[in-house]
Amino acid sequence: MRRVVMAMILGISMLALTTSAHADVLRCGERLVDVGATIGEVKLKCGSPTARDRRSETRGSSDHFFTVTIDTWTYNFGPHDFLRTLTFVEGRLRNIEEGDYGM
Repeated sequence: MRRVVMAMILGISMLALTTSAHADVLRCGERLVDVGATIGEVKLKCGSPTARDRRSETRGSSDHFFTVTIDTWTYNFGPHDFLRTLTFVEGRLRNIEEGDYGM
């Protein structure tokens, strides 16, 4: 029974290591970036991202459609820290995700 419990704990721990985590705050050195910050504020506090992507997405209901711009920035702070992926919608930070360790 003890081996089964230990195997379950190990399996859950490994699953936690392979999934990305959501965060509301990003630390860039001494500065903090919160969800809701603008692209300019993030660039000022964290510098340019390692990678960036921009796409347009159509949203709305059956009688009203509109297009939003979605920017995705990735920061790689090195092998001792996690990758951070920031998602901006219309220039405002909406989501921060932690990935695997950087390079």
